[in-house]
Amino acid sequence: MSVPLAEQIYALSGFDADLGTVLGDEDTITGQDFRDHAAQWMTDGAREVINIISKTPKYLDLLTRSNTLDDNSTTLSLSNSKIGNVVLFDGTSVQQCRRISSSMRGRVDDINDLMNYATTTDPVYWIKSGVLEIAPTPTDSNYAYVETITYPAFTAGDSGSYDIVTQTSISNFPDEAQYLVILYAAIKAVEYMMLSEEDQEVYAPQLQALSTDYQQALGNIKEGAS
Repeated sequence: MSVPLAEQIYALSGFDADLGTVLGDEDTITGQDFRDHAAQWMTDGAREVINIISKTPKYLDLLTRSNTLDDNSTTLSLSNSKIGNVVLFDGTSVQQCRRISSSMRGRVDDINDLMNYATTTDPVYWIKSGVLEIAPTPTDSNYAYVETITYPAFTAGDSGSYDIVTQTSISNFPDEAQYLVILYAAIKAVEYMMLSEEDQEVYAPQLQALSTDYQQALGNIKEGAS
């Protein structure tokens, strides 16, 4: 039987990421349920792991999603995502888009502005308030592709794709890298429990073991991707 993510964190750390029974029903300082802390640690861990493994072509391809901009959708919201490649089809071939400052977006039609002027053969893009825009504006004839990597945002108890209470694996994530995210959350859980322990050395061996496992697992993934 598959084990929910919250229980996997508990198995590694002893931190009850589901029921919150380690220090009480909730964090007396923040007022948050302990499962909320665990969900945040999973979110932070996924971001760290993605930033590391996406530097290798194998995992970059697995993590990247291509978004098409055309007449139906000319802009792209980048909520919880980072940009990879941005290109525009000029009618004959694909052209790389240059990034410009959003403050210069009003200059893209000025032919005398060599730095910011945009054409289908020399397109530009900018990001303002989390939204990516391209000039010239993408159309069905001059469509654009934007490659993005989206960071998972974990939740606690809403039964969504990234719910640590009900889900047993991480959606749209390399199988061999999932354990790294759980290890990261377990490390943070042990560090958290250390703060409420008068003798913090009680947790030191466990923390060291988890940290070593994390580094070894990360090294194995890097080696397998090379």
